[in-house]
Amino acid sequence: MIYIYEDQYTLDLEPIVLTRPTFGIRSGPKTFIEQLMGIIDEPISGIVRSEMGELTQNDYPTIRVNPSTFEDGIWLLGCTYWNRETIQLIRDSPNTVFKSKGRMVGANLSEGQAKKWIERGGPFKNTIQGLSEKNIDILSARFLWDIIRYIPDSISSSVESFSFGSSDKKNIFIHPSSIIHDQVILNTSNGPIIIDENVEVKPFTMLEGPLYIGPGSSVKPHSHIKESIIGPQCKIGGEIHGCIFQSFSNKVHDGHLGDSFIGEWVNLGAGTTNSNLKNDYSNVVIEVNGAKRDSGGLFLGALIGDHTKTAIGTQLNTGTVIGAGCNVLAHSFPPKTINSFTFYLNGKKRKMNWDKFLKSTTTVKSRRNLILGDDEIAVLEGIYNKQ
Repeated sequence: MIYIYEDQYTLDLEPIVLTRPTFGIRSGPKTFIEQLMGIIDEPISGIVRSEMGELTQNDYPTIRVNPSTFEDGIWLLGCTYWNRETIQLIRDSPNTVFKSKGRMVGANLSEGQAKKWIERGGPFKNTIQGLSEKNIDILSARFLWDIIRYIPDSISSSVESFSFGSSDKKNIFIHPSSIIHDQVILNTSNGPIIIDENVEVKPFTMLEGPLYIGPGSSVKPHSHIKESIIGPQCKIGGEIHGCIFQSFSNKVHDGHLGDSFIGEWVNLGAGTTNSNLKNDYSNVVIEVNGAKRDSGGLFLGALIGDHTKTAIGTQLNTGTVIGAGCNVLAHSFPPKTINSFTFYLNGKKRKMNWDKFLKSTTTVKSRRNLILGDDEIAVLEGIYNKQ
């Protein structure tokens, strides 16, 4: 059995992790769990926050979520870029805890060891005591900017998993069902370009690798998209650089978006633009999970949670964090931190009306022939009640 788990640092991946387990975050062309499923054959159990249990079970029906009994098996941190070699190392090392940069990322435990650990709080409370430890060199995401900065490597390492092949042996991979109009420039001098199935790229657009565009997404005319990961069913346009879109989100119109992570069902109004570099060229400091963090880099734009909308002409400052379910309307820069379910209008904040949010969100999903499930509503209502 393989157990994929969240740990005590899970909420440092806010705001994207507010509405999904850590292993559901898009970490490349695929999510963490999709990557893992591509390299293992064993059954998987998921250990997630209790409030995320039902949603996770419904989203991943083949996974046993938060089981009450345990077997001998290996434990893998869900927000880690796993590979076959490292997983095999863990398989071959019983009664061992594995750490990377001081963080527990894996373990090989017997049934009894697992049961005892879970009874003491498991991965959410403490690391396992009394077992041998090994250090391994593998990347796990502590913050969303770790994933953003890993975009080039995550795309390059994923090329072999796309079986539709290269169009001209120049690092361009286009699914036969996708439509690339004339007057589109594809530049792979810095990395591959992968265009998945049923994508449409309109004329007078420049695409620069490393770049992945997911199934059913579209790129509007006169766009410049570079070093980004665009998830399924997104509509994008304008200038986008160093960004990840989870899925089902829109940035259709002109405006710059750089070094940002965008959740699901986000709509950025026409002319929405962000800054991703401070004027004094110092590291970007950003507030996540209630604490200010030095991101360790010069470039970082916005982190935007699911179901958030910005009005036309919105300007976002360097290192902005907007939670889930927000509506932001501003003629000047709004605050760099906006809590979930905030209606922000030109300097004034109020809590979103729950019934109106529920009605509009149901409408948005129905436009894509999808429904807002009871499990999603429960997670969103839990977030709402904490604000």
